[in-house]
Amino acid sequence: MHANLIVCGQNHGVRPFFVQLRDLGTHVNLDGIETGDIGPTIGIVAMEEGWCRFNHRRIPEFSLLARFGRIGPDGSFEQPPAAVKKRGYS
Repeated sequence: MHANLIVCGQNHGVRPFFVQLRDLGTHVNLDGIETGDIGPTIGIVAMEEGWCRFNHRRIPEFSLLARFGRIGPDGSFEQPPAAVKKRGYS
């Protein structure tokens, strides 16, 4: 899933996260998470697509798929400049 990374009130843009959506025992959505089905798809019958909405839900820092960045112990977001230049991002 992709979401805005907001740390200490500062938005660091859209980042990928790995997030648990449902309770492992009951398979009910966790508090503050809504999910739904988009509907039938054309062509690939076995594939389903859906949507997910978070309402005042915090995602733990270890869920951030941070290849080029991390959240420090003080809550600051650190992105290595060498890794950014190597991939051609500005």
